[in-house]
Amino acid sequence: MIRVTILLACAAALGAQPAFEVASVKPRVMSGGFVRRAWSPRIECPPFHCGIAGMRFTEEAASLVDLIMDAYQVRRFQIAGVPNWGDTGQDVYDIAAKFPEGQTPTLERARRMLQALLGERFQLKLHHETRDLPVYALVAGKGGSKLKRAPVGQTCNGGALEDDPADGFHTSWDQVPELLGVFAGRPVVDRTGMSGHYCTADGRDAMSALDMRAIMGGRGGRRDVSETGDTDSAANVFSEVQQKWGLRLDAQKGPAGVVVIDHVERPSAN
Repeated sequence: MIRVTILLACAAALGAQPAFEVASVKPRVMSGGFVRRAWSPRIECPPFHCGIAGMRFTEEAASLVDLIMDAYQVRRFQIAGVPNWGDTGQDVYDIAAKFPEGQTPTLERARRMLQALLGERFQLKLHHETRDLPVYALVAGKGGSKLKRAPVGQTCNGGALEDDPADGFHTSWDQVPELLGVFAGRPVVDRTGMSGHYCTADGRDAMSALDMRAIMGGRGGRRDVSETGDTDSAANVFSEVQQKWGLRLDAQKGPAGVVVIDHVERPSAN
């Protein structure tokens, strides 16, 4: 009986969801506009503060979708069942939390503790599915990529990435799929195999080489071109990617892991 009790206690301890020692969740008042945070594999969100610093974990100006992306390592298009307040860019929250004493702060621990926090304060319940989703695959064009990889640790103009972490974040190839997806009207899956920072032949950062005024002016809204037939406005983002980068966006359908929200509420007060 004693042995059985010990085994059960150990199993319960192993299965317990780790939690922050203390955590506050506060709505952030937006004076105007909205916040659209990019997905980050390391929970980064410049110009705001996110991630681990010492024994503390911070999320600033984070929507429900932002928090789920960080907690479950999924991109925006992999979250289904989002309530109407969950991704407006105006219903955002500041989270300040502390790791328990004696635990080494890691991203994996932070994610699991953030999952527990979402369950406790947002009453979040979800499940995982695999669904066939319409996507654009970012692939090399006929002539191959026109981009050159920037020297390690440097920007395209020769500066050091560490001198401006925010610039390094925004110009990282990791952000390309989400950026293109916003304007293309459906998720973009990167199948180029590229990573890091890339420059055009004239020494500009790959992202800044795109003519955003032409892209935004032509899109006129986030619609799926394949469904609307809006080929004129589609040409802007597609032609920019092809002409400036030597890449193309192919319409495809493919299986993707999805988290489906079964229940969620606005966070409880501290």
